[in-house]
Amino acid sequence: MTKTQERPTFSVFGAKPSNALLVPEIPIAVRNNCQSGQWAIGDTDYGSKCSMTILKFSKFFGSLGQTSHTLWGQLWFVAVRFV
Repeated sequence: MTKTQERPTFSVFGAKPSNALLVPEIPIAVRNNCQSGQWAIGDTDYGSKCSMTILKFSKFFGSLGQTSHTLWGQLWFVAVRFV
């Protein structure tokens, strides 16, 4: 009895599948303005809704910007799309 071993195939050409996530090579600094409820990259607002896959959440205590001695969080995620 001979067993044929199947190997996974991978192609670097063509379009990505519609259900695939596109992960950038470097992280993009996206922030959420809690006062306006808008996601922003730099000075550009991208709306209030974002579909995402969460990779990591970190909780910190300290000073950040004009806020001092408080809890704040950092979220690492892959944005699927901004709605």
